[in-house]
Amino acid sequence: MMDVHISSEHQQSLSCKYLPASCFYCYVPSSQSLQSPISNVQSVVTSREQIQSNPTPDPYLYNQNQWSSSHAIRKSFETIPVSSDDNRIMNFERFRSRKRKTYRHIDGTLSFKKSSPVLQYYDTIDKNQQPQIVTLVNEFCHILRNRITTITAKKLTDLLDKITPVMKNLFNSNDQEQQQLPILIDILNALLNVHATVLISVSENKFFSLLQTILITLLNQWRSLPYLPNDEFYVFRLIVKLLNILTHSNNLIPSGLYDSTLLETIANCITDIATSEKFLDTKNKHQFRYFTHLIDAYTLYQEISNDHNQSNKDIFIKLLHPISQCLTSNQFIHIFMNLSINSNSMTATEKFFLLICPKFLISYKGSHLEQTMKTLLPVMLPQYLKVLDKFVPSAHNWNLAMLRSIEHLLRIINHGADHSPTNAKLISNYLPLITHILNLLNEPKFYNNLHPTLSNPVTKLINTSISFLVNMIKEPTILAHIKQSHAALSFLRLTSCQNEKLILNVYTLLAYTT
Repeated sequence: MMDVHISSEHQQSLSCKYLPASCFYCYVPSSQSLQSPISNVQSVVTSREQIQSNPTPDPYLYNQNQWSSSHAIRKSFETIPVSSDDNRIMNFERFRSRKRKTYRHIDGTLSFKKSSPVLQYYDTIDKNQQPQIVTLVNEFCHILRNRITTITAKKLTDLLDKITPVMKNLFNSNDQEQQQLPILIDILNALLNVHATVLISVSENKFFSLLQTILITLLNQWRSLPYLPNDEFYVFRLIVKLLNILTHSNNLIPSGLYDSTLLETIANCITDIATSEKFLDTKNKHQFRYFTHLIDAYTLYQEISNDHNQSNKDIFIKLLHPISQCLTSNQFIHIFMNLSINSNSMTATEKFFLLICPKFLISYKGSHLEQTMKTLLPVMLPQYLKVLDKFVPSAHNWNLAMLRSIEHLLRIINHGADHSPTNAKLISNYLPLITHILNLLNEPKFYNNLHPTLSNPVTKLINTSISFLVNMIKEPTILAHIKQSHAALSFLRLTSCQNEKLILNVYTLLAYTT
């Protein structure tokens, strides 16, 4: 038997080099990095291996039911099983299984990085902390990858309870700044592969409070820097994805996201967006997209709260005034005036101003609603009338983007009108707006393409227009204007639609105007 002698130097090399990699993905930071408030120093990590980028990214895929916008999606190497009767969760499986993107902020292009072992990031961690962090993160990722279909809420809770204190210490340690975000990225990537029902059951774990603190820091950093560095952006992206999985799967937002400091931080970001063009720069388009998803999650929860008649309808009141600023800003009018009537898709900026902000306002039904509309409408109406002046004459050429944007604009003006005469009194000074609505009802492209369900964008626009007029006829000046317009034939034509709600409103109009 031959003895094999290995030097101590080579033994050490072998013991480090071949440790198992047990996470799904690992982020390789870009060569450029900006100073981070999280770390207060430049986050530059040099890998022992040069990872080659993937030269052929997958094409963009479109899923209107999921996000109503395009996203770059990488197919996962592992299918996540879902129950066949859980439509909400199923809608999110493709969204959850995307792989990592690295963004080149200078030219706005994308590059894809291959995974690398998570343990390569631990080389510079304090030797006293290294075994604990390596073991815990390795165990966490390994279990989630290999027991993805069988992981229980109790097991995941135990794992989070173990890893949260270690991560808190790491983020509080001034000399570990280079490792904080890459390690968190690996943990979040692993969590995103957990089935939504299990994630929901652990959503009140203290780990999510840590994410709340990190989210506040990242949002403040976004406000202060031209754009988020790669690591910071990717953590922000993953946190938003987790939040959206919870919200869309179970109508749930972790309680930590009601936090007053977090809501104030988000409100400050929205105010900045309303007043500064920095956030509309192409360097910020990816950050802006996920910020839009964040506001959309709060909006969805606010809508759900209304449906369930929850008593606290002012839970997100801190966001109301900043959203109103966006809806009355020069940015809003500029973006609307430059929207293409032929487009079916929308940019993140267009979605935020023309769809997300209106949706948030429309979903708000709290104690400040009437005063909010009294403040907004005098500012909105002259500008919104200019929008209708420009686009209604070309309604026969509208595609999806314009249909949705005009429908949301009308819903803004109509919001709260069924409970208060404020809207109708103010709108009575803008009768050309009523004329524009009547012209939309008389457009063949619309009345010939009505569907039984309001999920159809054309039917939704016509229903919103009819509901708007029903609320307006309480004002004598507007009722007289409708009668003088001889719109009865347009109303009668709509009675052939098979949507009961729309038909009921049409007959209401006929009763008042004929």
